[in-house]
Amino acid sequence: MGGHSGAADAFDGRASPSASPTASQLQLAPLDQGREPATLPVTMRMRLRVDVFRAEGGGGTPAIRRHVLNELALERGSCAALSAIDAYVDGVPLTTIQADGVIIGTPTGSTAYSLAAGGSMALPSVPAILLTPICPHTLSFRPVLFPDCATIKLVVAPGSRSSVRLAFDGRIPDGVNPDECVLRAGDFVVIRMSAFPLPLVTRKGTVGDWVRSITEKLNWNVRERQKAAVEPGSGAD
Repeated sequence: MGGHSGAADAFDGRASPSASPTASQLQLAPLDQGREPATLPVTMRMRLRVDVFRAEGGGGTPAIRRHVLNELALERGSCAALSAIDAYVDGVPLTTIQADGVIIGTPTGSTAYSLAAGGSMALPSVPAILLTPICPHTLSFRPVLFPDCATIKLVVAPGSRSSVRLAFDGRIPDGVNPDECVLRAGDFVVIRMSAFPLPLVTRKGTVGDWVRSITEKLNWNVRERQKAAVEPGSGAD
């Protein structure tokens, strides 16, 4: 489930010119000139722009900038201690995340890593950014949805006992040294909606494809249907 991270990486900046950000259909020219062109529905999948800053850099030029289709994950990796991450939304202090990590995801990625960590599923067309903690050290820390206009800043807290490892759509991006994906105290990431969504061709439209996927791949709410009630004395088995 989720989106194809390889496709997202192929268009790390501006998306494919085959469809504009407002396109809802895509026309394919037929090989046979005597046939009408085929029209396919297109959905624009939201992506996130991730900027990574170093404490010694003063927050100037990002050390890493990438666009993700599913999620950015901040994890404690092999360190035995909990990570401590200060979270801000639109400049407002939100909370200090004491957990194995945190996932910042898109609606497309809501059926990927975020779902496994207890996050909610969301239609790809929902304008939202998901924040899902990974094994938080408090039962009251639940997943949160923010509007797609929100800017989320995550800072490795001073005195954090562990470093934090970054995973972009579940992997280290091409051309990035693995050591560059390790954050230490004072380092931070800024996540916001990317200006370049990814156009994807759908079979039955956004809703139809999504319902088919969660039903067939996740067996969502699949169970034997309850039998009809039998009136007492009806003689039915």
